[in-house]
Amino acid sequence: MDRIVHLSIKVENLDQSTKFYTTVFGMEVLGTERKPGRTTRRLSDGHLDFTIMQYDSETEQDASLSGEGPCIHHFGVEVGDRADAIARISAAG
Repeated sequence: MDRIVHLSIKVENLDQSTKFYTTVFGMEVLGTERKPGRTTRRLSDGHLDFTIMQYDSETEQDASLSGEGPCIHHFGVEVGDRADAIARISAAG
């Protein structure tokens, strides 16, 4: 079954966002990692790999890839048959 298995969003405040997602949705913190220009925190509800990231500045190169401010940064889809998924994606334009 094809499904979204990973979602990553930009946030303005990592700690406030962590509190929100753990309190409201019961997510568990799996870890925090410092990367160039940003801090990322991995969370999960047991099914979805959910990452929140706070950039040091909106001038960081990767920060502008998805737009300014809080937003979806990227997502990952797991597919059962890669060749079939590529064919369906191509057919859909």
